[in-house]
Amino acid sequence: MPDIEFINSQKTEEDRIKSTAKIIASGFYEKQGFVVVPALDQRVEPTSQVIYPNEFEYQVVKLDSWEREWERVGAMFWKYLEELVPSAKLHGPIEVRLSRYGTVASSAKLGMIPGEKVVYYLRSDVALCQLAGMIINKLLYFDRQSLGVTWTKREALMDFVMTRPVMRKLFPDFEPVYSSLLRIAPSIRSESENYVRSLGLVLPKQVLEVKGGKIWVKGKYEPKMFGKKEGVILKKLIGRRGDLVSYDELADSIWGEGEFKSFWALAKLVERLRKTLGVMGIDPARIESVRGQGYLLR
Repeated sequence: MPDIEFINSQKTEEDRIKSTAKIIASGFYEKQGFVVVPALDQRVEPTSQVIYPNEFEYQVVKLDSWEREWERVGAMFWKYLEELVPSAKLHGPIEVRLSRYGTVASSAKLGMIPGEKVVYYLRSDVALCQLAGMIINKLLYFDRQSLGVTWTKREALMDFVMTRPVMRKLFPDFEPVYSSLLRIAPSIRSESENYVRSLGLVLPKQVLEVKGGKIWVKGKYEPKMFGKKEGVILKKLIGRRGDLVSYDELADSIWGEGEFKSFWALAKLVERLRKTLGVMGIDPARIESVRGQGYLLR
């Protein structure tokens, strides 16, 4: 069972605020169906809310109750998880940053190197079950190359695992995340959009889009900038923006399922694609590598 440490400080809260603002501005929360609110809204389930305050004021979050609760359920949770998800055995030490803001739980970065410390955020108004769910979500992300799941499917899988009898016994307070997103009233969504606009965190116009099966860059159709294979890769990444696309999935899109795949050739195609984006004034780092897994477009 990995070592675990719960922490809270003014710096971790400030970091949480900054990262939440970036994700709001990227449009990811809007795309997935979350609502952004200044404080907890009783009309909406906590799992559907992204808390982003009008003004930041640091308040200490006490750690002792969280530590006691994890000590009670942690061993059984990991025992069951290792039977269910093989990569659980590769999970490194855990740092849990308790916060009053953001989503109910999230991981501080993509991917996972076996044995490396993993940082999770956990919102202090929810139960410990959301941390358990996020760990499962992270492991599914790590296993994505073999499971082939997107963010929404991963959330649905997490909800499924967390509602199994063993998990229900450990975490009776768990509320499914993905299904809660489907029950938000349109009027509340409209309020959320207006609140985001009032903050100045307006969704920026996408510089890379696919319209009618063609790639548009900064509002212009660019038929000659991308080779055929590079274009296939970019379309795939644009269509799954913010989600990781595995090496296998990209290779199948280029060379066909069941055909010979060269991951070295795939890496060279991505390298050429990044260079082309750079020539067009787009940061090549927007195509992010996740070691041992694949690529995603920011």
